Amino acid sequence: MKLEYSAVNHGFSGYAGTIPAVRNVNLSVDEGEFVVLLGPSGCGKSTLLNMAAGFIKPDEGEVLFSGKEIAGPGRERALVFQDSALMPWLSVEENILLAIGNRRLKFSQKRNAERLANEVTRVLDVVGLKGFNNAMPHELSVGMRQKVSIARGLIMEPQLLLMDEPFASLDEQTRLRLNREVVDIWIREPMTILFVTHSIQEALVVGTRIVLMSARPGCLISEWKLGSHGESGAERQRERLESSEYRDLSLELLNKMELCCPPESGCSTCLEKTR
Repeated sequence: MKLEYSAVNHGFSGYAGTIPAVRNVNLSVDEGEFVVLLGPSGCGKSTLLNMAAGFIKPDEGEVLFSGKEIAGPGRERALVFQDSALMPWLSVEENILLAIGNRRLKFSQKRNAERLANEVTRVLDVVGLKGFNNAMPHELSVGMRQKVSIARGLIMEPQLLLMDEPFASLDEQTRLRLNREVVDIWIREPMTILFVTHSIQEALVVGTRIVLMSARPGCLISEWKLGSHGESGAERQRERLESSEYRDLSLELLNKMELCCPPESGCSTCLEKTR
């Protein structure tokens, strides 16, 4: 179940005319990968994610999933937003069930209420919130609300989980913990993840591949394969944060985040920044 971006260009119209967001993006995400899109704010990372979710159609080029052009949202592609986007008047269970929308009636007709509740309990257990089915959003911490958002995506049993800076608003300690936990979810649940962040440390901790984007209009500068180190999120985090190899890679990423074009482009602005 491959996700493919082919010669993608896109811009947004506003009072200042058309503002280019991404340019000439060619990227493939293979089944089972945990790919991280890394880049500065405003470089088009979320734009690419929304194309994969089916919310945006590119001005030029095409975005394919399983060999078919993405024409709109689908159950096989779930999106976790930057904000938890929970309905404050609904319980945790009811918020999760929003993901299946008008399928809930059909779902209930085929399975009894106990089975439906078990599905919610299963995904809450996966994200570490077992027993919180009837809790209200205001009773949860920010990190717990974000876990509910992830559970809402998981109940769709997606083949591709799209994560748009899901931990950006959290404190560092909570962020590191959820970084470990999302890797554990990926290890246990058979799916592909495309994860957006502007944090170098987060990218190094969670991904099996990092794809670096330039400043707006975003293009792909370079990528690094990291492999699947560790048997758990905690092991991967510890190994990578303590590794001199990954510290060197962190510095390399920091330097290349200043570029506006791929290194081989010969761009005079980029050459000046790398001197």
